[in-house]
Amino acid sequence: PAVAKMGDVWTLGRHRLVVGDSTLPETYDVLMAGAKANLVVTDPPYNANYEGSAGKIMNDNMPDKEFYQFLFAAFVNMEQNMESDASIYVFHADTEGLNFRSAFRAAGFYLSGCCIWKKQSLVL
Repeated sequence: PAVAKMGDVWTLGRHRLVVGDSTLPETYDVLMAGAKANLVVTDPPYNANYEGSAGKIMNDNMPDKEFYQFLFAAFVNMEQNMESDASIYVFHADTEGLNFRSAFRAAGFYLSGCCIWKKQSLVL
């Protein structure tokens, strides 16, 4: 089996993937190596306390203010590591929509729209 540890960077063609904590600036230093992103696609924990066959999701059951701070820290780091004309797509459950949108805007992003994914099965 593949083994990954914090700080590992995987090169996937022109793309890079880091094993790290998105709330810490040093994670982005390792990942970006001075470059700026043209696009960010992120799927943070939904704070839904979900448990599947593989177990629980880390940071998926926080008190309201703590979850906001978690999102805010991650969004600030993302914003600081993006080109000024870059786009960002954030996947989230609408049950935490207020925290996602508030932290997103407070981190310096402009919210221009919402895309709906019509799934064929039950969602969180």
